[in-house]
This record gives sequence, C-alpha cells and structure tokens, in this order.
Amino acid sequence: MVFENICDPVLHFARVAPEKEASCFNGERLSYADLAEKIRRFAAYLQTAGMKVGDRVAMIAPPCNDFLVVYYGTVLAGGIFVGINPKMQIPELRFLISDCEPFLLACPGSFDGKDFGDALTAVRSEHNELLIVEAYTRGELTDQGACDLPAVLEASKTNCAEFRPKTSDPALIVYTSGTTGKPKGALLSHGNVIASISAETEAFEIGKNSRVLVHMPVSHIACSIELTAAAFFVGASVVFLARFTPDGTLQAVQDEKITVLGQVPTMFILELRLPDFARYDLSSLESIAWAGAAAPVELVRKLASLGKRLATGYGMTEAAGFVTYSAEDDDVETLARTAGRCHPNFELRVVDPAREKLAEGGIGEIEIRGDCVGLGYFRNEKATAEVFHEDGWYSTGDLGFLDERGYVTIVGRAKEMFKSGGENVYPREIEAALEEMPDVALAAVVPKSDTVFQEVGVAFVVLKTDAATEDDLRKHCEKMLAPYKVPKEFRIARNLPMLATGKIDKKALQSQV
Repeated sequence: MVFENICDPVLHFARVAPEKEASCFNGERLSYADLAEKIRRFAAYLQTAGMKVGDRVAMIAPPCNDFLVVYYGTVLAGGIFVGINPKMQIPELRFLISDCEPFLLACPGSFDGKDFGDALTAVRSEHNELLIVEAYTRGELTDQGACDLPAVLEASKTNCAEFRPKTSDPALIVYTSGTTGKPKGALLSHGNVIASISAETEAFEIGKNSRVLVHMPVSHIACSIELTAAAFFVGASVVFLARFTPDGTLQAVQDEKITVLGQVPTMFILELRLPDFARYDLSSLESIAWAGAAAPVELVRKLASLGKRLATGYGMTEAAGFVTYSAEDDDVETLARTAGRCHPNFELRVVDPAREKLAEGGIGEIEIRGDCVGLGYFRNEKATAEVFHEDGWYSTGDLGFLDERGYVTIVGRAKEMFKSGGENVYPREIEAALEEMPDVALAAVVPKSDTVFQEVGVAFVVLKTDAATEDDLRKHCEKMLAPYKVPKEFRIARNLPMLATGKIDKKALQSQV
C-alpha cells in the first residue's frame, strides 16, 4: 500500500480494519473507524469556520485522543499542525503564537495544576481573531469564549469537502528547543513524514500487532511522528499517557501489554532506579528504543539484561525523525558508543568547515540528504539558507565521525565543542568516560572561560550512591582522557535540568558556571 500523506494510513485502516483499536487514553478506546469519523468531523468544522489551505492550527495539550483528532483533522483539511508543550510559560507561548499565527488554538482549561486562563487572556489580547477550542478538559474555558471539542464534533455532521493533501504539502511545524536562542519552526511536509516513518517501521520492526506507548510532548516529533504516525502507518495501536512518570510508564506497559517502548535515556535511568522495578510485568515488551541522547554503557547493559530487542538511532526534527539505525545483532558497546548506520533510503556524510567530505574517522559536522529532510524554517529565510543547502544536504550542527562499518558516533554539537589550550574538546567524549564509572548515573560537561587555557570543562555529575567523590571523578578521567580533556571542575548534583524532550538543558548548566 502506497500512502501519499499522513492521513492516508488512518483512513485506509478505518476501511480495512474498522474495529481495530487505534488509540487509548484514560480508558477511552478509539477504533480506526471511530478515529477517522472524529478526524473528518473536525476537518469539516475547520472548513466551515473558514480555515484556508496552509493555515495553522496550534494545540496546547498532553498526548491524548483529542490530540489525534486535532492533529489529523487539521492536516486532512489542508492545514498545518503546531504542537505546543503545556509546560510552556506565557512569554514562550506568546512568541510561538506570534510566530506561527494560527487560525485556531486548541487548549485545555488546565493541566497538571496549571490554569491556562491567564495564558489565553494574554494571547487573545494580541490575536483577537484567534478561534479557541477547548480540548483535553471540558467546560473550563467558557469565560474565554472557547467552544468545546465534543460539541464541535457533534455539530459537524457533514464530512469535510474532498481534500487530499499532496506529498509536497506542509503538514507540521515543529519548534526546536531554542537552547541557543529563540525557537525556530521546522516546516515538515507530508512526504518528509512518510519517508521517515516508512524507514522507521521497517528498521525497528513495528507491525500491525504492535502496541506503542506515547508519553512524549505533542510538541516533539517523538510524539507526532516517530511513535504515533509510525504506528498508524502499519495499522498498530498507540496508548497515551498524559505525562511521563517512571512508575506510571511501567504500570502502563504491564496493564496495556505494550510491545514497543521508545524513550530518551534519562527516562530509562529513572525507571530502573525504582526500588520496586522488578515487580512490574514487562513480558509483553518486544523492543526497547532510545534516541535524543547517547545512552551510558551501564544503562545499555541493564536494558540488555531484560532480554528484549534493543534499538537506537540518530535523527533530528528537521529530518522528521531517524536517519540512522542500529542493527538487531549490535552488541552493547556498539549500542552505547554509536548511533547505527544511515538507512539506505537516505544519505549521511561528515564534512569539514568548507563542507568537503572527510575520510573515515575524521571528526566534522554531520550532513544528511533525502526525502526526509524538511522544507526549511517557517518564515525564516535567513536561518533556512544557513543549513538547508541548494544541493539537498542539510547541515545538522552535530559533530561526529564514521567508522569502517559506516556507523556514526556523535561527539557533540558544533556549538558545544570548546578549545582548551588550543585543543578541541568534545563534551560527549568526557561524559561517556564519566558514565563508565559504576557510581555515575548521568554526566554533562560545559565550558567556562579560563585566563590560562581560554576555556576549561566543568562536569556536572549525578551519582547513583554517595560512594564517589569529586576526587574520584577526577582520577577516573585522568586515567581515561588526555590531560587537556580532563575537566578542571567537578560538581556533584542531585539532578540535572532537563528540557521538555528529556534532554539535558546545557544552556541552564552554562548559566551556573
């Protein structure tokens, strides 16, 4: 079956397997037929309300069934979906709304104890034509003039006018985390998403009987593409959790017989540290996947002991997901040290500052090319021109090297690399060395200015126990690394600041040095 847009799989399986469970959230189970009907009704509402092809629809929500209705209904009507993390504060929300200028905003009245009334008042004061639909919660936003999603769907008796998104049409704007400035909206087409998930479902062996857990933010491609869209591409089922908690995730795996668990390494670390981890029945799991950051080798060993298929890969928002994948028979060291090799549908190379291809083993910037590479940054021609090149290559900003097998090792972001005494220092190399210590759970290295060496490293380390000292950390690094790579300062922390995606917030750490 050839799908041309991200709506096609849902509508296809609604025809051929209408009773198959598509999604589950808080006990509400939607079959593919149920989901398709809701999607069509929301698309009809948007068209009746006056949305034009190419207009944006933004949504503040946790991952849930309402998210699917708004997301797929928007793109079915020819719109562009923009997911917004409920944890965003008012200044962040105002920036995103001003940047993407949505036709409609779907929003909860509250989430996790946070009331969105003030946020909507602030947004409405600047965008008084903005339509508001309350999703996820019910009846909390009437004072803000919002209509209720169930009421909208009930009133939309007519199916949407026939509109079939083309492969080249934009489908999503996914905002980057903004760790180096204001977020940029990566514009992804239907074709970008289809290219990504067709490779992913093959490489990770996601099939029609898979049950995929989704608890990543709706603002992240892990939710909108890598987990949800990929599952629907093969007629699988997704189970939503409104938020990640270590115990809640393991309970959901047990109760919902989850077969595919994809997370960032930090989440697995927190789960494995639960004192009652062993009580959860994880026998339904078939594969465990991680991305977004390198996994410490000790973590990979623990995951391997569970006897499931382990998988990792490398990708980015601007490429709609994974570009490289590990192989099923890769050993622990390979899974911890590398991010697999480029999928044959795409291209990956490592280049020098002049964008000349480097030989095997040479450290440089990673570039990728293929149908997965996005359309650029929304309304930001300058930023687009800097990294989306006319020859089709996209400059990722990540530094790495290729080995003799074509496996890529990521050594850090180009902007994270620093010079100490004239030598290039890659933080990920130091972090990996620290994470080899049995007492170390997590490590992050950032530079600070130094009058002698120009810059030196500061290592923030989270310990599993109180057994290790700062001196122990330093001595370990001295055994593992060249002197110029050894951090000049070690700071033991209880926790590290995290972005909503589960990655370590190095910008926040940088502000502490």
